[in-house]
Amino acid sequence: MTSLLLREQEVPQLVQLRLEALEARIDAGLQLGRSEEFLAELGGLTVAYPLRERFHAQLMLTYAQAGRQAEALSAFQRAREVLADELGVDPGPELRQLHQQILAGGVEPLGAARRPKIIRPAQLPADLGDFTGRSGQVKLLTELADSAGQQPGVVPICVVTGLGGIGKTSLAVHAAHKVRNHFRDGQLHARLGGAGARPAEPGELLGRFLRDLGADPAQIPVGEPELASIAPRPVFLGRAPPVA
Repeated sequence: MTSLLLREQEVPQLVQLRLEALEARIDAGLQLGRSEEFLAELGGLTVAYPLRERFHAQLMLTYAQAGRQAEALSAFQRAREVLADELGVDPGPELRQLHQQILAGGVEPLGAARRPKIIRPAQLPADLGDFTGRSGQVKLLTELADSAGQQPGVVPICVVTGLGGIGKTSLAVHAAHKVRNHFRDGQLHARLGGAGARPAEPGELLGRFLRDLGADPAQIPVGEPELASIAPRPVFLGRAPPVA
């Protein structure tokens, strides 16, 4: 008696929850542009649950995103026939709207607009082809930079100091080029203008860096504290000796 009650009362609810979870998982995959991974699965689901219109819609969208428009339209025809034969009804609004969208060519190819564009800025100035000397400082700078990523959340900062005109920038750029392969997500560069009449504003630089890294300009805050809160917070690991 207990097993009969479970089968009649609990199992249908569990089946419904499972199907909703399947739909949500497939929706997430489609939003990530992974349409073709679900073709076989959706083909089986539309056969196993022929009256569940969401699976039919997902199959149509999967075909359309894969550039297989004819098969997407055929999937709609099969869904319409099943619903008419079994229930005597036409497809619901979701299926009809998707059908019209496919006919109008309004479904984008596989993940075209869903996959975020990867931005990898490469802003390092050109290195000197005949850079010589400073081997000790170059070694120290590159060793500090090589430690990046060894401690999660810790970013090494290297500071080069010295009198104006003695080659600090050339040294820093040369060392940066030596370790650029360790920073495949990109390299940023800015002139701070500290010795000039108008030093660069930290807020302006943070905003520019975020835009250069692909952040939506409309989502970038205006205030400097807010900008700093979403930018990486560096921790000093060491300091290069002054260049003399």
